[in-house]
Amino acid sequence: MPFVFVDELSEGQEEAEVYSPDEYNALMMERDTAIGRAEELDRQIDELTGERDSLMDELDDAKRKFADSFLSSPQHMKQTQRQEMREEERPSTFASLFKGRNKENAN
Repeated sequence: MPFVFVDELSEGQEEAEVYSPDEYNALMMERDTAIGRAEELDRQIDELTGERDSLMDELDDAKRKFADSFLSSPQHMKQTQRQEMREEERPSTFASLFKGRNKENAN
């Protein structure tokens, strides 16, 4: 639609902002560049989020392995206590009592 320049607008007319083709092309170039940057940032966010989730899974695995290796469950602790109680109830000889000691140093 062609535009006409007028000094004063008549009733019912609205002022329009008109850009030259060069200005319009420059604005479109800036817009396309901004859209491209936004898409790149979205891709990076997705990539970093996936990496973070992977690291969190590794951390959870490490925590579970640590807990399984060094921390006992209540059931395992009860079983160990029962076994130790049975061993204490058995009669022992002096040889079995001092089996772990060094004969030379009495340690």
